[in-house]
Amino acid sequence: ENEAANRRYLAQAKRSLGGSVETVEGWGINLSRFFATTQPLRELAGNFKTNQSIKGSLPDPKFDRLLPRANREQLETALRDNDLLYEGDLSLSVVVASGQESLGTAGADTTVPATTEVTATATANAGYVFSLWENDGRLASTANPYTFPLVAETVLEANFVPDRSDEDQDGLDLFSELEAGTFIDNPDSDGDGWPDGLDPNPLVPEPVRFIISQNLSVPMMLQSGSILGVSGLPPGVRFDRSTQTLIGRPTSVRGESQTFQPRAVVRGENGQRFRLDLELEVEALPESAVGNFTVVFDPDPVEELGNGLGGQFDFRVAPSGRYSGRLMFAGRTYPVRGALDTSIGGAPKVLTEFVRRGLPNVFADLELKDDNTVFGGIRNEASDYVIGQGWRLIWNRRSNPVPSGLMGYFTALLQPNAVAGGVGDPAVPQGFGYTALGTLPTGRVNWRGRQADGARVTRSLILGPEGELIIWAALYRNGGSLLGMAAIDDTTSQIVGDLDWQKMPESPRPGRNYPDGFVSQLDMEGGPYSPALVSDSIGTDLLPDDPNLLVDYESGGLDEAEIDPDVEVGLIEGRRNPLLKVPRSNGDPLSDPNPAKVSIRLSVGSGIFSGTMLLQDNDPGSGKMIRRRVPCFGAVTPGAGTFAGGAFLLPQLPDSEAVPPTTLSTSPVLSGSVEWVPLEP
Repeated sequence: ENEAANRRYLAQAKRSLGGSVETVEGWGINLSRFFATTQPLRELAGNFKTNQSIKGSLPDPKFDRLLPRANREQLETALRDNDLLYEGDLSLSVVVASGQESLGTAGADTTVPATTEVTATATANAGYVFSLWENDGRLASTANPYTFPLVAETVLEANFVPDRSDEDQDGLDLFSELEAGTFIDNPDSDGDGWPDGLDPNPLVPEPVRFIISQNLSVPMMLQSGSILGVSGLPPGVRFDRSTQTLIGRPTSVRGESQTFQPRAVVRGENGQRFRLDLELEVEALPESAVGNFTVVFDPDPVEELGNGLGGQFDFRVAPSGRYSGRLMFAGRTYPVRGALDTSIGGAPKVLTEFVRRGLPNVFADLELKDDNTVFGGIRNEASDYVIGQGWRLIWNRRSNPVPSGLMGYFTALLQPNAVAGGVGDPAVPQGFGYTALGTLPTGRVNWRGRQADGARVTRSLILGPEGELIIWAALYRNGGSLLGMAAIDDTTSQIVGDLDWQKMPESPRPGRNYPDGFVSQLDMEGGPYSPALVSDSIGTDLLPDDPNLLVDYESGGLDEAEIDPDVEVGLIEGRRNPLLKVPRSNGDPLSDPNPAKVSIRLSVGSGIFSGTMLLQDNDPGSGKMIRRRVPCFGAVTPGAGTFAGGAFLLPQLPDSEAVPPTTLSTSPVLSGSVEWVPLEP
């Protein structure tokens, strides 16, 4: 308020002292010729109104840091004369900074003579600490209490900040503890083994639980301090210091679950180190997620997803959650390794990508259910999806042997489904395919058989939890497949099932057996087989005397043959095992019991038969006699709907009008039906 007068005074000083005067905002004064160092005016006059400085250099040290021809008293007199010194009593007002009234309190106001030492105090409320004093927006001091000489009318504002101390060393500062309502003297308020500083719900006891193979990314960020390292973690889990995160997958536990007690080393906000004791539990994988599994995928027309032929994925999961297996898909095999995707309370999953050279990758998403079944599918990058299903091998020779009703040796026939329209269709192989099944005590099932067109099928299957069978077999050099499901009844030991059998069109070199391809739905029916069961059939299902069976041949182009190959045979008791008696041909067209010279060889031990017949016909083109030796094969299925069935493979007669014309060596080969029909009394 006295700026004009002060400027006049400074101009006078300039003239009298011969110096230069520069004024700056806020009472800055520069007497550059007379001071060697910066001199606060308060050092020269204790009750100078401001805390500004006189700056300059002192060329002659004899002045001893005083103005020339002026001592301290003279300077004070000059300042007082120009109203730059306070006279009389001064007031000190001590308040809490605006907006912080709920954080603490400050001492009372006071009035004292100038230069009297005064003391300001502040008291923080719980959860806060004193921070600093401000005067007119400027830092006055960080001391509390704050003692100083009062040289000006002063208003001190007390500032408070949250209390970041961590007395109970739980990683949660005092301010946060009070806000959360946790105990300030207990590092684990809810007693769940997870310190308050790491617990997202520190008042709700929620024990930290993981499961084997769970992909962990657990934040370990503390509100107070940082973790330097963690020891005693479960195998497969580690602490990433850079991200303050637990990462990895637990790989092993002792028993069904194991409690681990890791210890974290923490550097607090004050630089001191302390330890945090943790507790976490790791559960073992459920039994239903460990062992050998098989999954069969449905056929899909998308080439990338099996080319309409389906596929199979066999894999094994270790107790660590690691798995390995191979996918058989679209004519190729793709190995894979990985780790289950798991979570507490959720079903373990196989989520994996199959890398395929020259083809887009495919992705599996399979859920391992607690009933030992597997369900899910496989997709391509375009999200085309194919369903897959299967199960886990639950059987064990010692701990969980296969029930007697599911054990042993079985035979079954595969016949076109009448409802689906396959019976009698010349574009589809006719007759019975067959399979011989052997169930082992380990739950493995060996499948060996032939399709009605002669294609051989050999597979090793896994018996399902309820006696189910699921099969997928690649046929015709990956140009076809057989897939489907069946089941063995553990009470009757009978087998029923539904299978899909298909063959893709052959190119560029088509063969003789259905080169245009086909799709056929098959009914599977069978049951246990043994020589004793065949013996039991003699005299019950079959007449005791020879002949007691008609071997009936149908379809496959037989309607164009001149000879009816049907023959009556006898299945009778032998010394040890039943015998099959086939009559010899006598060559008499009127009385020949075996005009097609049918021969059949039955393996009584396995129930599998094979044989031939000889067809003799005139060539429609040349009139010459054509001899066609026709193979047949099949299986005996006592107790099933058909006593025995099979198929024959008949080369068709030459056709000079076909395009291109065919000969006996190039004509199509069709399948026909062979059935052993019990004779009536």
